[in-house]
Amino acid sequence: KAQAVFGTTIDGVVSNQPNAYRLDNPGIDSSFEWQVDPSGYSPLIKAIQIWAGMPESEQDGRIGPKTISAIQRKLGCAIVDGYFSAKSPAIMSFQTWLNNAA
Repeated sequence: KAQAVFGTTIDGVVSNQPNAYRLDNPGIDSSFEWQVDPSGYSPLIKAIQIWAGMPESEQDGRIGPKTISAIQRKLGCAIVDGYFSAKSPAIMSFQTWLNNAA
């Protein structure tokens, strides 16, 4: 759904994400392509970084703590900690936003 809303290629995969962030973010589902040493970036994550108002110098297409914090701020979450927990309010808010944007 996010790929359709943000106008990126619709393949159901969030590509080229650093494996280092996987364990810290149990709320991120299996659609993420985790790699030890990613060679590229995700166009979807870059589009989300732009939407979340991150500075251009930080728009790297990777879902790190800065990106997660920016998403949490954009959504007005009470907790801005740079992590997506297993039952993350930010993920639920983002899904609601996506449903309304479509």
